[in-house]
Amino acid sequence: MLNESAESGGQTGTGTPPETATPSRYPGARMAMFYAALFAVIGVNMPFWPLWLASRGLDPSEIGVVVSLGLAMKVIANPLLGHFADRSGQRRSLMIFLSMGAALAYGSFWFGHSFWVLAVISMCYFALWSPLIPLGENVTMLLVREQGFDYGRIRLWGSVGFIVASVGAGLVLARQATEDVPDLIYMMVTGAIVLTSLTCIALPRTAPVRAESRRWTALAVLSDRRFVLFLVCSALIQASHSAYFAFATLHWKVLGHSELVIGVLWAVGVAAEIVLFVFAKKAVARIGALRLLMWGAAAGCIRWSLMPIDLPLAALFPLQVLHAFTFAAAHLGAMFFITDQIEQKFSATAQTLYSSAVMGVALSATTLVSGYLFELYGSAVFIAMAVMSLGGLMLSLVMIRTQNQ
Repeated sequence: MLNESAESGGQTGTGTPPETATPSRYPGARMAMFYAALFAVIGVNMPFWPLWLASRGLDPSEIGVVVSLGLAMKVIANPLLGHFADRSGQRRSLMIFLSMGAALAYGSFWFGHSFWVLAVISMCYFALWSPLIPLGENVTMLLVREQGFDYGRIRLWGSVGFIVASVGAGLVLARQATEDVPDLIYMMVTGAIVLTSLTCIALPRTAPVRAESRRWTALAVLSDRRFVLFLVCSALIQASHSAYFAFATLHWKVLGHSELVIGVLWAVGVAAEIVLFVFAKKAVARIGALRLLMWGAAAGCIRWSLMPIDLPLAALFPLQVLHAFTFAAAHLGAMFFITDQIEQKFSATAQTLYSSAVMGVALSATTLVSGYLFELYGSAVFIAMAVMSLGGLMLSLVMIRTQNQ
C-alpha cells in the first residue's frame, strides 16, 4: 500500500477528515513531555521489575511467563485500538482514557501475591499501557508529516526520561535496605504512570484523515506484502532484545555488579540512542529507512555474541553503545518506512500492527523462550539473540535489493 497522500498533506478522496482540531501551542514540547514521562515508566520498570517479581516468589521461568503474557496483550489491544483511532480520527482522548486505566491497573499489583494473580494483572495493565506507545508515535509522525517536525529531536526526550529514571532509581535503590527495594520500585513506577496520564491530557490535538473502509483497517494494511516482510524483518531485530530486556539485570547481578552500576549500564545504552536521535533527520536522509534496519541487525549480531562473555566492566560500556544501532537505528528505520509506505488514513493501524507484531507477538514469544533458556543455560541465551539478528540482517538485505531493482 504505497503512500499516496504524502504530497497532498494526507488528504485523499477515500478518507474523511474529522472535525478540525484547534491548533495546540507548542505541540513539539507537549510531545516531548509525553515521551519523557512515558519512558520514565519504562526506565524504572524494565530494569527493575524482574527484581520486584522475584520478591513475590517468582522464579526466572515464571518471570518470563508473566512478562510474556503481558507483552502478548499487544496482539489484541493494539490493532483493535489502532482500528478505532483510524476510524474515529481520535488520538488524544483515547490516550487519556488508556493512561488513567493503566495507572489503576498497575496500582492493583500491590494486592498480587501469587503467580496467576500477578499474570492476570500484568495482562490487564499491558492491554491498557501498550497502545499508548504506538498511538503516541502516530501523533508524532503526523506532526512530522504535516508540520515538518524533526522526529528524532522529539523522540530523544523519551530516552532522556529513561536515563533520568533508570539512573535515579539505581541511586535510590542502592542506598536502601534490601527488603525495602521492591516497595520503592512499585511506588516509583506508579508515580511515573500517573505523570504520563497528566501529559496525555496536554497532548496536541490532531485532525488526521478518517478511514472509511468498513472492513478491519488491519486487513487493508496487511494486504501490502512489502509491509508484511518489513514486519518480519523488524520482529527479528527488535525481539532479539528479549533476553536483554528481561534478564540483563539478573545476568549483571550474577556477575557481581551493583544496582547503581546496572542502572548506569542501562543509561549508557539509552544515551547512545539519544546521540543518534539528535542526528536522525540527517541519518534518514543519507542512509534511508531500510539501511538503518540493516545496520541495526548487523550491530545485534556483534552485541549479543559478546554479551555472554564475562567482560571487564570497562568493556561493557562500549558494548552498551551498540544499543544506538540495535534499537535506535532499527526503530528510526521502522518509523520512517511506515510513514513512507502507508497512507495517513491507515497510519494508526500500521503503527499498532508494528507494535503488536514486533513488540507483542515476537517479543513475548522470545521472552517466554528466553526465560527457559536463561534458567537452563544462563547467559548463553544471548547467542540465540545473535542468530535472530542474523536473520533480520538477511531480510533487510533482501528488501534493499528489491527496492533498488
